[in-house]
Amino acid sequence: MSDLRQLAHALSEQQITDNVTLPHERARRAYPHEPGERVRDQRHLESVLGDYLAYHVRATGMAVTAIARFDAVARAKQLALSGYRRRAGNREATMANLLDTALTGTRGGVWEMLDDIADGLKQEAIQHYTDEVIDRFVRIGDWPDRVRIAQQFMDLYGHMLPDRLRRQPPEAIAANFKELIQMMVSQIRNVGEEVRRI
Repeated sequence: MSDLRQLAHALSEQQITDNVTLPHERARRAYPHEPGERVRDQRHLESVLGDYLAYHVRATGMAVTAIARFDAVARAKQLALSGYRRRAGNREATMANLLDTALTGTRGGVWEMLDDIADGLKQEAIQHYTDEVIDRFVRIGDWPDRVRIAQQFMDLYGHMLPDRLRRQPPEAIAANFKELIQMMVSQIRNVGEEVRRI
């Protein structure tokens, strides 16, 4: 059981917070940008978003070398638009909507877009961290080891699983173990976030 307990510890909310969340939140708080700040035009918006993304990936260690300008701008726009769509409940929102928001300062303006970029990068980093930890503890090519750890998982956490998964043999769980662990980590994080809101 020590392998599974070590895996569970490495993927605990506290470890994810210490190793991933806090560096991202510190980077976001340290960036000098005023709430309500507006942009002049599309180029200015792209410059602000790209500059922030380049800063954030350096500040958090996501990139050890400078990120190409076109890559920073494209990635920043993608993350900002994704966040805007999520917040506005509008899957059809476009860059024109983002630009209007940045020009007028409505819907949180540029400040909210920077938050969206930071949140998107943080979520990517959590996913990368989770993948790396799982791969470290559950060797991809060692099927007997995967089945053994899946059985340990079922023994410890089976009561938390839906009936259809609980009835599966450890071999079936081992085949999709990474996805199952990622689902459990996500659920634990969601519960933690809900508890903190209370």
